[in-house]
Amino acid sequence: MREVFRLDALVSWFSEFSFCLSTMSAQFCSGAPGHALLCLQTYRKSGNCDYLLKAQEIAESVVLPRGLLKKGCGLCHGIAGNAFVFLSIHQVMATSSDEDINDEEECKQWFNHACVYANYALDNLEELESIPDRPYSLYEGLGGLCCLLLGLVEEGKGVNSKFPCFEF
Repeated sequence: MREVFRLDALVSWFSEFSFCLSTMSAQFCSGAPGHALLCLQTYRKSGNCDYLLKAQEIAESVVLPRGLLKKGCGLCHGIAGNAFVFLSIHQVMATSSDEDINDEEECKQWFNHACVYANYALDNLEELESIPDRPYSLYEGLGGLCCLLLGLVEEGKGVNSKFPCFEF
């Protein structure tokens, strides 16, 4: 992971192709959101704040501006997967004992980003649910959105939800 982090190999492609940033989407299965979640997992295991900072940078500079996808509401290449990045950052910050990381305002901001994405998916559900080949599946369809919504509700109860089949 240190080598990937040092080289920034998984997300450096977007700076090389900045001419088409406005048309490129960010989705879990093809780069930046998955890289952000990997950085968060590494932070959880190592305690090295550089990984949390990298996850926040990826989320802010790539996922947030390009993550409201029109491909459905699932986890893989849908809105729910990108919203889980924000929810996971929020959870890491909210549970940290480090005062530099546990910034209440910034923590709320990440949770709000996840809520905005969830609301977008719900507001556009009629259009989004018919797009994927498997509209009810976890990674393509409504199953992913249901996991996100449960994660947001559970977060209010103090339960730390995880990206299904990825975060442990």
